Amino acid sequence: MKFNTPGSGRRFGRATRSVALTALVLAGVVLINVLFTVFASSGLWFIDLTTYSRNKTKYDASGNKITVKEDYELYTLTPGAVELLDNTIAELNASRRNKGEEDVKVELIFCDDPDNLMSNRSRRLIYMTALCLQKEFPDTIEVKTINVRRDPSQVQKYKTTSYTTIYPTSVIVASGSEYRHLRINSFYMEDTTTGELWAYSGERRFLATIFEVTKAASPKCVLLSNHGESGYSETFLSLLEDAGYEVIQNFDLENQELPADCRLVVCVDPTKDFKGYNDIVLGNATVSEIEKLDKFLDNENSMMVFFNADTPHLPTLEEYLEKWGISIIRETDEAGDAQNALLKDPSTSLTADGKTLVGSYATAGGGSSITSDMQSMAYPPKVVFRNATAFKISPVYDRTFVEENTEEGTPAFSYGAYYSSGVYRQAFDVFTAGEGATAYIGDTALTAGEYPYMLMTIASETITSAGDRNGYTTVSHDSYVVACASSEFLCDELLASNSYGNADMLAGTLRALGKDSMAAIIEQYLKPFVETDVEDGRISRSQKTSYTVLLAVLPAVLLFGSGIFVMTRRKHS
Repeated sequence: MKFNTPGSGRRFGRATRSVALTALVLAGVVLINVLFTVFASSGLWFIDLTTYSRNKTKYDASGNKITVKEDYELYTLTPGAVELLDNTIAELNASRRNKGEEDVKVELIFCDDPDNLMSNRSRRLIYMTALCLQKEFPDTIEVKTINVRRDPSQVQKYKTTSYTTIYPTSVIVASGSEYRHLRINSFYMEDTTTGELWAYSGERRFLATIFEVTKAASPKCVLLSNHGESGYSETFLSLLEDAGYEVIQNFDLENQELPADCRLVVCVDPTKDFKGYNDIVLGNATVSEIEKLDKFLDNENSMMVFFNADTPHLPTLEEYLEKWGISIIRETDEAGDAQNALLKDPSTSLTADGKTLVGSYATAGGGSSITSDMQSMAYPPKVVFRNATAFKISPVYDRTFVEENTEEGTPAFSYGAYYSSGVYRQAFDVFTAGEGATAYIGDTALTAGEYPYMLMTIASETITSAGDRNGYTTVSHDSYVVACASSEFLCDELLASNSYGNADMLAGTLRALGKDSMAAIIEQYLKPFVETDVEDGRISRSQKTSYTVLLAVLPAVLLFGSGIFVMTRRKHS
């Protein structure tokens, strides 16, 4: 027999409706949170609390210098950068449409999952900049994330050389068949004395690289011809074009002005000296080629010079290279002529005469970074130097020795260093001759006083502009000079061979020089940190804690207050 107490059915019904209403409210809250998260992520709904002010020098209509205070935010795009990219994309698309081509498309590819990018303070800022660019230019820019650990095949086509390794920290900027690899530290400005990060330059780096891969600002490379330079091989010309350069051949440095968008000067096997300041004094020239090179290299550009054992003495050019830390090993013969050293190494030579040397990789220092991909292979490819002379560190440089670091696994190495009046130069080995190498002047062997003999050297110059950091006028400008002791390094026989690594090594160097210098054409879109901690910016940890507590407590207080209000109303109703 079933008994029902009076009102029990009504209470059960109310309880059921209450449970259903509670479940419905909870489901609604969850759904609203999910939808809000989705739309907030896709629409970048956030408040940038890292607002800064900086002083920027401008000129008014009368030409008077004035100081203007400008505000910007660390996590949002600078209006000037947006305007520059917008105008460039519009011009590119107009040009493409006239040719019947499709509009330009750019991919910003991050090689890790979004959660990992957002959890890392250095990468989060870069990733957010990319997302802002995608939001601002949705028809042109697409941000992609690929986990290279799980699926490395998706980035296989973006390998610069057959030895390139793409890491989860890599950022790839691609458009069509053109692409560039970017490292995390290339998005930041570093204090050269303390090593601390003091400014974010992500917009500048992204814009410069987008201009490169879309050919909006292809860097030019001039091949000098007015010093008796030898011809440039077809393979070498192809490598220059593949690296993104617009090549200008038969360039006369004495009588022509370097183009404003030239980023690289190449001189191979010169037989006549460059014109210098003394030539003007003596009436042998009206312009100084050395002065042209000096101004060119002071503007974040690069130069490559290739010699060999038969290169004649070129006093003006060699004196200039010594200022970059590079000296050719020479001796004066009985007739008073300065002769180059010729390197022979029967133990590593590919030919019986000992003149076709296999270079030894520099395993530490600035020069080793150029060949790091090749050295990561189980069997690094052979890089060949034929009929090579030998370099040594310039006598005006100080030889600096760095001890072995067992914790980081870096061997001991040395490099040349020079500092004067805000200019800091360093010269690093890229390749050296083996232990069995001997330098000869004619048939006379030299005492090995400069071992290891340098076969390829890279010298860098950093010029720091003085000024107020908060106004971000303290900016470092980097330029490079690469010197190779063998002009036959570039011959078709070696560059086109699959047995040697000459082509891969050269391709990596060309791309690196072009990438570093392209940012020079972009206005300095730098955002200095008030604190070097990228994550914290201007928000202190105590402020973060306060915000977290407030956002956690406020909903509970509102719910509790609402409950008290409802109970009070029901009690008195």
